[in-house]
Amino acid sequence: MSTAEFSAESELPQALPAGEQLAAARANRGLSITEIAQHLKLSPWQVEALEAGDHRRLPSPVFVRGFIRNYARLVKLDPGDCWRAQTASHRRRRCRAARSVLRRKFPIRSRAG
Repeated sequence: MSTAEFSAESELPQALPAGEQLAAARANRGLSITEIAQHLKLSPWQVEALEAGDHRRLPSPVFVRGFIRNYARLVKLDPGDCWRAQTASHRRRRCRAARSVLRRKFPIRSRAG
């Protein structure tokens, strides 16, 4: 498989998490998860985890960043935009989790008169 096969630019909304952007770009090019995995020298389950945003199944964040960068380049997305989308998505998940913990520890009681 040559890099020329992946040369088409795509317009994807930047609000999507990185995994969804990568999956959409892959689908737009008619590529399978197996083809992406072979080109990036990853296992298909690693590509699936990247696309699902399930980074608990992947190695440390420094490797995930490299995986996202290389995948983005392969499908002709801006690697920086994908990484920024990933970190923004990660921050939102952490904030939701923190709010959930705070709500459980400090429930808001109504002030019924």
